[in-house]
Amino acid sequence: MTLLKFQFNEFKWLRATQNKYNFLLYRQDLPGFFEPTEGSWDGYQRINTDTKAGGIIGVFKHGAPDNERTITVKYLNPAKTYLVTEAPMAMLVAELTGKELAEKGFKVNFTKKYEGAVCEISIK
Repeated sequence: MTLLKFQFNEFKWLRATQNKYNFLLYRQDLPGFFEPTEGSWDGYQRINTDTKAGGIIGVFKHGAPDNERTITVKYLNPAKTYLVTEAPMAMLVAELTGKELAEKGFKVNFTKKYEGAVCEISIK
């Protein structure tokens, strides 16, 4: 079994993000993603549905044949603009309104057979 090795920066980011959004109280399925299964993708979202200020999403490829997926995120304020940044280095992935995130989404491209990412969703 291979365990993920978290670095101090990842724990620091996770704690700061939890303090910012209190996302651990929330868990929603990521539309179009399922439970982890060989040959597929899975994902989750933890969006604070009370404040709609943001939260985190996770997307993982488990040997799926396709390299690209579209991610949509629900439960955000449709009128606000959100930044999607890859954790923990805050690399910008997308800048969209809550409505665009729910309806259009953004694409992720994983070229490796097994790959994943966790992103923060925050109001701009």
